[in-house]
Amino acid sequence: MIAGRFELEKPYKGNADAWIARDTALSRQVRVMKVDDDAVIDAARRAALIVDPHLVPILQVVAEEKAYVSEIPQGKPLADYLTGRPNAELVHVVMGEVTRVIAKASRRGVHHLQVNAHCIYIGDDVTLDGLGVHAALAGIDTDADPVKLERDEARGLTVLIASLLLGRDMPEADEHDAVIAEAAELDTPMAGLLRQERDGDGAASAADLSLRFTPWGKLPNKIEWPALDSAALPKPASTLEQVEDVIDDRLNIDERHQLKSEVEWPSLTEVPKAAPKTVEEPIDVAPEVSEPAPKVSEPAPAVSVAAPEATDEEPTLNSSRFVLAFFGILVVVIGFFAIKALTAPFDPVTLQDPDSDIVREETEPAEPAEPAEPPAPEPTNPPAIAQATLVSPDAGMIAGTDPATLDNPSSVGNAVDGNPGTQWKTWTYVNASMAPMSGIGLHIELQDEAVVSEVVLDTQSTGGNIQIRDTVPDAPSSGKVVAEGTLQAGETTFTLNEPLKTRSFIMWITELPKNGAGENQLIVNEIKVK
Repeated sequence: MIAGRFELEKPYKGNADAWIARDTALSRQVRVMKVDDDAVIDAARRAALIVDPHLVPILQVVAEEKAYVSEIPQGKPLADYLTGRPNAELVHVVMGEVTRVIAKASRRGVHHLQVNAHCIYIGDDVTLDGLGVHAALAGIDTDADPVKLERDEARGLTVLIASLLLGRDMPEADEHDAVIAEAAELDTPMAGLLRQERDGDGAASAADLSLRFTPWGKLPNKIEWPALDSAALPKPASTLEQVEDVIDDRLNIDERHQLKSEVEWPSLTEVPKAAPKTVEEPIDVAPEVSEPAPKVSEPAPAVSVAAPEATDEEPTLNSSRFVLAFFGILVVVIGFFAIKALTAPFDPVTLQDPDSDIVREETEPAEPAEPAEPPAPEPTNPPAIAQATLVSPDAGMIAGTDPATLDNPSSVGNAVDGNPGTQWKTWTYVNASMAPMSGIGLHIELQDEAVVSEVVLDTQSTGGNIQIRDTVPDAPSSGKVVAEGTLQAGETTFTLNEPLKTRSFIMWITELPKNGAGENQLIVNEIKVK
């Protein structure tokens, strides 16, 4: 018994230090890990503070008995599926969630540093086991230089990504470079970050790796891993003890032949309530079957009898005679005024004498004026940009990212500060479409209302698809597209199909261009309008 509450039942997966235990307070099964090192207890205590649905939670740390209690991991270890190269998109999803949750823990000073396919569980979702404690069990000094720990974490995750793409578990340390180089040649969404690691430009931390991993999809309902070969399938029981273990698992009983959890039988309380309704109604109606007609027709006479009684007691007033009298009087009055108007004398008519003295002014035709030369057009200054703000309506859809920092909103002002030496950069994305996002953009506001005919972008990116839209930040992908095209390195001019009189507009990015390194990223030096 641990902490007077957790009753040890049997070793967990044959490990003498891990036990399946019964929580006597909540009547559930948990996992108890017994350790000898105080550093592991301290690591477990810190890891218990990290709460995430993709982590196996640590429920309690029992320092005096050198043990900690956690939930039992749900699903199967990822290592059970490594019998061939899995779907690269599936590896992308699984490791995307793993890097995200490790990056979250790293911000709290808790690291894993021992991630492999045996501590990642695949069930209804992706779950990571051993945060913090596996590093302590391996004797790693988690109080070392934080920068080095962050880099080691990112390096280990990158090696595991490469290994999974090759259908392998975490290799030995001397094989890391070879595994990364081999996986970098595969056509996968992660090839870019693997090549960066191979070329010495790997991620500096789990958070940095998570950004390079963004975005990833969701775990499919049906996971289609490569079929297990005969070596990976469970071997048939060959001894009586193994047979008993299989039967105990199927019957959900423990070694004492007791149920591991209570069986909830279906409730029978609803059956008696429903039964009397279906049984008693035919019994009451049966004697009256021979005389159904008189009872059905009784309500009809009741309506006709009630009507005469009401008319005798309260005679109704016939209002039609008053209406006719009113209209008769109205016709007489209208007729009187009509006859009076017809018989009234006409007003006297006066005619103008054509020979009367009328002063006529003769106008001589004016000589045509010589056309004046059009005034020279006054030079006009181009519209001045007041400010620019980031528009990212789908930022919250990307798992593992902070919408407040997505695509560097704090540096958007560099794109309209009049200094080409400063830049605004988007994040780098695995997919140029930025899926599952619909796009990102900039809301350009002018100092005064003006007529805009051209928008000039000075960038360090090529390709992609940029739209100039007459719309508002709340609906950046709607409104009228007044210009659209791709980017070229340097200045790219977007000529509007018709001049736009406006105070603001949206520069909407539906497809990211490539930066100088071939990554999906837009780098803007300056935006000008004419």
